[in-house]
Amino acid sequence: MNANRQEANVMDAKRVNSGLLASQVTEAHQVLNMFGRNKAFTVKEFGQLVRLVELHAFREEWDRIVDIASQSIVVGLRWDAELTMYRMWIEGLKEDLDTDGLVDLGRHLLSRRRDRTEYLALATLAFTYAGRPNAVRSAIGSLYRMEAGGDVVDEVLAIVKCEAIDREERMMGLRELASTLKDSSCGYLAYRRFLDYAFENNALYTASATLKSLNKKFPDAPDAYMVSALLAVNDGEWESAMDALRVVIANNPGQSEALLMMSRCLEMIGKVSQARDFLLQNAHHFVRGDYEFSVQLGLIEKRLCCEDSDGEMRDSAAAHLKVALAAAHSYGFPTAPILSALEDIQAATAAPQAPRQRYWLLNVEPKTLAAILDRDELQLRCPESIQMGDVIFLSAEGRNSAKGQHAVSGFFTARSTPTADPSLGLTVRTAQAVVFEHDVEVSSESGIFAARDLHGLENFSNRNMARYFELDSSVADSIVNAVEGMQVRMARAG
Repeated sequence: MNANRQEANVMDAKRVNSGLLASQVTEAHQVLNMFGRNKAFTVKEFGQLVRLVELHAFREEWDRIVDIASQSIVVGLRWDAELTMYRMWIEGLKEDLDTDGLVDLGRHLLSRRRDRTEYLALATLAFTYAGRPNAVRSAIGSLYRMEAGGDVVDEVLAIVKCEAIDREERMMGLRELASTLKDSSCGYLAYRRFLDYAFENNALYTASATLKSLNKKFPDAPDAYMVSALLAVNDGEWESAMDALRVVIANNPGQSEALLMMSRCLEMIGKVSQARDFLLQNAHHFVRGDYEFSVQLGLIEKRLCCEDSDGEMRDSAAAHLKVALAAAHSYGFPTAPILSALEDIQAATAAPQAPRQRYWLLNVEPKTLAAILDRDELQLRCPESIQMGDVIFLSAEGRNSAKGQHAVSGFFTARSTPTADPSLGLTVRTAQAVVFEHDVEVSSESGIFAARDLHGLENFSNRNMARYFELDSSVADSIVNAVEGMQVRMARAG
């Protein structure tokens, strides 16, 4: 493991596993007993409350963070403490993907903008996370007109840039956000948000450089091991990544990113079945229809079913990928990779089947039929549904043709699939015709494909309409039965 990763992996696993977090949670939960009183928190009590929120953040228990933050504001806090709790409330809603909650909280904070500009900044943050660009632009315009400043405003404006589409603007926001972390009062969630943006922009070593101060302030946080794992994955050191991930998962069994990464590492070292089993064993840690879980499990099962031709695995892979496809449509994620994987599953596992042979009747003028029988090979206009190997029976137009009564004189087979000809349209090549000893009478009321300029070649009539009838297999069988034992000849062989 390189020097940067050693710096990232500074925590002692034995200390993390010693139960320290559990004892701190128990101690900090005592603060919640004061929620029912009509008295604001003291500075000491508020410090314990912040610590409790941080411990829940270590475990990604966002619902609890939302509850604690909202309740503490109701009880009563100093304005600076209230801003801290609003900030934590917003982060909890973001991680919970609660867009409606973010919008509602943003509107509430907007209504308090005359009290302090920081409330307007936090409203901007809530609208940013909720994906409300018009509200964000309006709020930022107000901040600039008010010449607002301070730590909260600077952090929010940096985050807005980090959420931008343009990469250069995102990287500028990341640098500005890093400068806000130098404040000694900066909380754990601010560090976490910075690391998230660093990971999203593949600035892994920028994230690694932040860990020294993070570990000093929050020695119990799992982020050091996560960064260590990400760096190892980036370098293809799968076993090193798994060592770091085991520590993260031991302390937070529901850490979804760590679970997905562990499965990925197992797959990359060739333990594909174990990668699948690991995800299935931890499926209860993911919400129903989770996009990343469904994609990863579907792709792993796709690999297994293509290798082993396992029909049950194929169905499971397709089911998970279809769930991921629905989620991708919902969130606006790219769908092409999922669609490609579904096509691969179908192509790799479908049993080879012979194409269904169709039977056709080509009904033309008597002189046109004579011209057809005089050629070794033909290029004919045709319906687009004709396929190579289809049988085309031949009949001359007579007085009963319009009533569906036909005298079949012979047949030929299609030697190609329909191809586009610049002058003729869709055409098919045919083999030399086979002529029956005498005509066979058949009836057909199937749909008609009518074509003028049937073939466009010399000696062929292009004034009268030719008709293709698609025959039922029973009609074709009746023709075959009728010509059994009958003398047949190749048309030009005489």
